[in-house]
Amino acid sequence: MTAAMMVGKKTGTIDAPVPLKVERKLEEHAGVAGQTGPQQEKALAMVEHMALSAGFGAGYGALRSKLALRAIPSGPLYGLGVYVLNLGGVGPALGATAGSWNEQPMTVGRRVMMHIVYGAVTAFVAEQVRRG
Repeated sequence: MTAAMMVGKKTGTIDAPVPLKVERKLEEHAGVAGQTGPQQEKALAMVEHMALSAGFGAGYGALRSKLALRAIPSGPLYGLGVYVLNLGGVGPALGATAGSWNEQPMTVGRRVMMHIVYGAVTAFVAEQVRRG
């Protein structure tokens, strides 16, 4: 997803990646807005996004081991759930995203597909780890 966001930013299909928007809102809420440079802000946003992605991936692995879920469809559905939680709940609550109901259909579609791919890749990796 990080690579897709970087390509989207370079091609102009993404104005500002959601992790960067979240980072800016967190800085505002913490009262430290403007104290970091653009490169530091981007780096922090990517680190936060990678940490959240790893945490959600670990959550999927834990759920899968306890519930004996099959990789398909559980992985893509999990990715969709991550989308709903983050971009339908947390993002709007922070004021970082407008909420899917206020976004352009192409934007929502692109984000949904990226999260479904994230879930599928997470399921694939979990399966490889399980097989040892």
